[in-house]
Amino acid sequence: MNSERVFLFKLVVVQFYKQNTGLFLFFFLIFFGIIPPQFLIATHAALIQAQLTSVALMIGVSFFWALYAFRCLRFMDQTFSHYQHAFLNIYQVLPTTRVYGLIAGCFIAMFLPVLIYAIIVIMMAIVQSVFWYIISTSLLIIAITFCTVVLAKSAFLTSREISSRFLTLPGFSGADIKRSISLKFILLAHLWSDKKLGLLAQKLFSYLAFNFFFIRNAEIFREDYFTFFIFLIGAMNALLIFNLHKMTEEKLGFLRNLPLTMPRRIVMILLTGTVLFVPELIMMLISGFELLAIQDSLILYGVLVSQFVLLFSILYTSTLNLKKYVQYVFLLLLSYLVLYLLIPAVLIILFNLGLAYLIFHEQYHAHEFKA
Repeated sequence: MNSERVFLFKLVVVQFYKQNTGLFLFFFLIFFGIIPPQFLIATHAALIQAQLTSVALMIGVSFFWALYAFRCLRFMDQTFSHYQHAFLNIYQVLPTTRVYGLIAGCFIAMFLPVLIYAIIVIMMAIVQSVFWYIISTSLLIIAITFCTVVLAKSAFLTSREISSRFLTLPGFSGADIKRSISLKFILLAHLWSDKKLGLLAQKLFSYLAFNFFFIRNAEIFREDYFTFFIFLIGAMNALLIFNLHKMTEEKLGFLRNLPLTMPRRIVMILLTGTVLFVPELIMMLISGFELLAIQDSLILYGVLVSQFVLLFSILYTSTLNLKKYVQYVFLLLLSYLVLYLLIPAVLIILFNLGLAYLIFHEQYHAHEFKA
């Protein structure tokens, strides 16, 4: 284990377990201390068996896994952004893949209790041939790890504000910033930093709504109604998108001066939407596995992402206030309802992305003078 890995491990992982010793002790007593030793294995086997047969219970367990991952992410974000740890920005001189590897290693070490439990559950699912659980749990762990590592890596570049120390490192040129993968997720990192509660509230609403469609009303489920609901979910992110655009033009105004091509700029928006709606994709794959085909879930996920990109691009057409922007969103929502009756959802995705690129390409630089 090399020096930079040892140092980061001691600073992040060791301190995380030290600060959360009480929490781990509490859960240890709950799951192992109060259960008589002779019933310990049978009790946990029964709990795991219940997860393999109940989608609702699995969703509940997945929610707590996500909360634990959020706790890990929050600790890393606080560690990276603390003024005493400003020297961590020197890690940016390492290759991007190396930095991702270091952060992924730290997260896996912090997430180890959940990973061990998930591996045990997956092994029991393999023995019982519960393949839907194996696939959904594996996708969930991969998605949680991916989102957490991406956000933690972006915390090097941005936490509450952009780190000027990083941007002025000797030998770090605009070309290096242009190639930096973390820059592609800078919008998502700032959104997470400034609008945590709004994001969590939005995801909680999605969870409750998906639970209503897939579990409470599974016997009367209709894909066309659910597609209309997906359009509504995308439109409900309008306020979040409006604030993200305002933050991009104000706090991240320096991005306009970076040597980035127009496709690269819109890719930043696309990747932000791609990661932002991963929870909805997981909900569709897990909760709706009996009602929606995997390809249908992926198409609806693409609708959400492309709708996000279009709603973001519309804000460059003029200096819109929130009231006028909401009117645009409402008109766009009505147009989706009409388009869905005329063309497949895949074409709606292409329509969203094509129109978003045209608007962004024509209005991005003009918006600077309008503002």
